[in-house]
Amino acid sequence: MLCTLFVPITLRENNMMILIHVVLGFAILMGGSDFASMDGGMARKLALPGSEIIPFIPWLAVGVYALVVILTRRNPKRWIRIGGILAGYALAGMMVSYPNWLFERSSRKLGISEFLSPSVVTNFQQRFSTLTVQYSSSSGGPWLVVPRRNYSDSMVLFLKDQEKRPTEPIGSTNAASSRR
Repeated sequence: MLCTLFVPITLRENNMMILIHVVLGFAILMGGSDFASMDGGMARKLALPGSEIIPFIPWLAVGVYALVVILTRRNPKRWIRIGGILAGYALAGMMVSYPNWLFERSSRKLGISEFLSPSVVTNFQQRFSTLTVQYSSSSGGPWLVVPRRNYSDSMVLFLKDQEKRPTEPIGSTNAASSRR
């Protein structure tokens, strides 16, 4: 009789732990997918070293979290189980931040006043033999990003020269050529 009174509590506790693990695993997966799609996507477009594994980072982080939970779940000491959950979540969080770390470490941001036209970007890429990505940061405005290994000071001079040139409306060249 005494044993049956404690069984529902144990089952309830196990169900609650399963729910906690599902929620934490989902949070790791969604956070990892967010970082992998934003900074990781730009790192992959720039072909930065180490960017090949970025699509798998969220799933690897969930796998590490699940492994730590499985290894600590049968321990009779509750503080070891809770410590395992926290350690697994922290380790997964560090793994999830890899795309952001890689992008910041391996790329160089060049400030631009406005987004460049596709022809200017193509000219830039051909002149410096590098890949580029343009994006807008809420705190810093638009940026042209290049791999750090390809960066040179002449890139900044090229961009300053492009900003000094007057810009033509996109349709004006087509309209002038069609009138002739």
